[in-house]
Amino acid sequence: MKMLLLSLVAFAPTGLLNPLPGAARVYVRVDVDAQGAIESVRFRDGTGERLQAVLRERVQSWRFDPALVDGRPAPAQTTITIDLRAGADGQSIDIASVSAGPAPIFIEPPRYAPNGRAALQGNVVLRCRIAADGRCRDITVEDATAPAKLQKSAKFALANWRFETEVVSGVAVTPWVLIPFCFSQRPADQPVPECKVGQQRAIAGSEPPRLKLHDPLAQR
Repeated sequence: MKMLLLSLVAFAPTGLLNPLPGAARVYVRVDVDAQGAIESVRFRDGTGERLQAVLRERVQSWRFDPALVDGRPAPAQTTITIDLRAGADGQSIDIASVSAGPAPIFIEPPRYAPNGRAALQGNVVLRCRIAADGRCRDITVEDATAPAKLQKSAKFALANWRFETEVVSGVAVTPWVLIPFCFSQRPADQPVPECKVGQQRAIAGSEPPRLKLHDPLAQR
């Protein structure tokens, strides 16, 4: 028996470091001062207190390149996405990857309606600007191997997504981003394959980030 697999790889924002598919994921909203130091952290609802205690001190030690406004450093807010994996001893938790930038807070999967023929499949890379209200605006197809029906379904779904935006000096940053969707077919008893669309990563920024996180994995 085969099933249609819809892989939504758009769960990690721009600047992904050392990606690990399938890792547990934690979102942390941070305030960053004009020097790039983290002033405060707020974990998204649903993050356990013990896990927060483990991560809080480490996150607060990370640093950013300062955001600039008219060439001058400015305070900012952004979301850090942390992927976790079990340690080699089976008891501890390791950080597998870290990224910072726009992060989804609501995701609607694209609709797929079988039509009695061979299952439709393929990849779609959508380009959009994340507006100040967290919605994707001006959605266009950047690249696609999927048929028009799946392209339309992906565009319709993305229009309903919501993101946490970056804020610099009190003003929301509205970047252009690329978001891949992968529709593929696989046997039901096989593991979910990694979704790759050319060289594009999930929510890859198509312009330089305003706030760049130093690689925390190199600082350990």
